[in-house]
Amino acid sequence: MYWGPSVNSGSVSGEDLLAGAAQNENEQTLYKIKLYESNIKEKNWSLVADEARASQNWLLWKLQNVDVNFVSQNESTMEVKGGAAIVDHKNNQLKILENVVAKTASGYKLVTEFIRYTSDNKTLIAPKIVSIKNTKDNSLSLTGGSMEASMENSTVKILGRVMATTVSNTGETIKLSSKSGEIYTNKKTIKLKDQVVIEYMDKKITGPEAVIEYDENQPELVSRLLINGGAKVFDFEKEAQSENLDINFKEKKFTFKGSPQLKQGGDTIAGDEIVFLNNGKKVIINNLDANVNKESLEGLE
Repeated sequence: MYWGPSVNSGSVSGEDLLAGAAQNENEQTLYKIKLYESNIKEKNWSLVADEARASQNWLLWKLQNVDVNFVSQNESTMEVKGGAAIVDHKNNQLKILENVVAKTASGYKLVTEFIRYTSDNKTLIAPKIVSIKNTKDNSLSLTGGSMEASMENSTVKILGRVMATTVSNTGETIKLSSKSGEIYTNKKTIKLKDQVVIEYMDKKITGPEAVIEYDENQPELVSRLLINGGAKVFDFEKEAQSENLDINFKEKKFTFKGSPQLKQGGDTIAGDEIVFLNNGKKVIINNLDANVNKESLEGLE
């Protein structure tokens, strides 16, 4: 692992820095500087700063107004800006402070108090509250108690209670909450985990895990919502449940698969697949359970 100044970095070169270190081992002040960290295969990150103060034989750097670009497999994954930063070569750490804003290659913007990067596992950690939005608009608002981002597998874990509001590609508001979640630096997807609760129009939806997929043509708007591991949907008239649920917002279609059941008016109806059309105003049951009383189907179109 190597930490150091980029050669020909603005107003100061690598050779100039080494010469300064030989002359004075006390704190050195430099301006418009570039630094980077690399391993044998690639750069891990590179940064630019308006001002840098180096001390402890150039092992500790204190920076002002920084812009850090994190790299994985030679591709930019996240850009982080802050009012200050500390580069600790001895402990292989980079800490970004003051009005920290991070942007992922997939189109998310994260705001938090400070971020700490550890070289050993190429992980970014934000131990304080994290706010996440889309970079292009405000259609997504997500908050979590903390963040842990792996640059190697492109995963950003949101820990602590997650609360989110987003918008479907048909314009409806979707409210979500869970114990934890994940976003990704290389694709526009959100995964919520543990005690997921979703409010959409007149329905409440629950499950252990939910995946939010975005529209390819409108990447800030949600196109599908997938509930895995046991989904339940409630509205004023009925309750439905299944192992898996696929909600297509543009088609206004809910597809229940995996032992689906529909409860309405005290009756339980089962089949191989249950489909809500027009957001549940019409219900289709494929391969209806033969033991169901036909009167149970009254009220279903």
